[in-house]
Amino acid sequence: SITQHSISMNNNMFMKNLEEDYEETFAESHDLFLSEKALILKSLNELKDNLKEKSEESNGTTSIDPKVFDYLHPSLVKFQLPSPLPSPSQLNSQFVCETASRLLFLSVNWARKSSVFQSLPNSTQVSLLRNSWSDLFILGLAQCRDQLNLPVVLTVIASHLQNCLGQDSLSLARTRQLVNTLNKIKEIINRMEELSLEPEEFAYLRLCSLFGPDQTSSSLRKVTEPVSDCVLSSFRIFYQRSKRHNEGRFAKLLLRTIPLRSFPPDLLEELFFSGLIGNVKIDSVIPYILNMEAGDGNSNQEVDEGDFDQENNLEETSLTD
Repeated sequence: SITQHSISMNNNMFMKNLEEDYEETFAESHDLFLSEKALILKSLNELKDNLKEKSEESNGTTSIDPKVFDYLHPSLVKFQLPSPLPSPSQLNSQFVCETASRLLFLSVNWARKSSVFQSLPNSTQVSLLRNSWSDLFILGLAQCRDQLNLPVVLTVIASHLQNCLGQDSLSLARTRQLVNTLNKIKEIINRMEELSLEPEEFAYLRLCSLFGPDQTSSSLRKVTEPVSDCVLSSFRIFYQRSKRHNEGRFAKLLLRTIPLRSFPPDLLEELFFSGLIGNVKIDSVIPYILNMEAGDGNSNQEVDEGDFDQENNLEETSLTD
């Protein structure tokens, strides 16, 4: 009897150990299965991303006539805000934002007038504008400084920063960043003003910024590098043809505009756009403007005042999208 009981206990213990071993083995197998599944899914995602990048690279890369920018289309040379501009009767942040948003709208419209830009997929167009809008915006401030009454605009921004600092609504560190950016904007625009740039020179600088070789991804760089080479070559030829300027002006202008890339987009957003679109980033607004422009059916037509009436609804549309 005792022997049978002992045998029974041993059997029960054996079965229990067997069950525990099975459960442990099953758990290990299940964990291994999940781990292998995760690795496979990761591998598939990487494959998809790689194929997508290759596809975008293939679709985005286009053969380009090396002389395509030698003679610029008049629509690329002309860059002018339509009248009337917002009235500065009440000099406040809203005035600054409305003025700045018109300039941003005009810059996107200008980019679409380039035949090379039009030939690219929409996703590539959006990426290029997201990477260059701040450069294009500063160039627009410089070219339209008289039309914008830029000293008044910058004075309003400076007063706004003073009020924010007085109300402790901005940290000292952030205020310092914004003030430094404002001073840098004034400095680079003064440098351009000293050179008395012609409309063609502004156009070439915009093209250099739009198709700059320092893009955020390899697929974009492969698209823009040959275009950038063509732009720079044509820009140099422009000075060789010009009887008003010596060729040394080309190098001087490029050196003086190097600081363009040093303006962080988030600081420009806070200085010029915060009162209009709140926390919405310009990156999220660009596709909307680009698609709105695409709907006019004619990328080379001039921007009229009706277009800018649409742009004034930017805040509402951006927040609801």
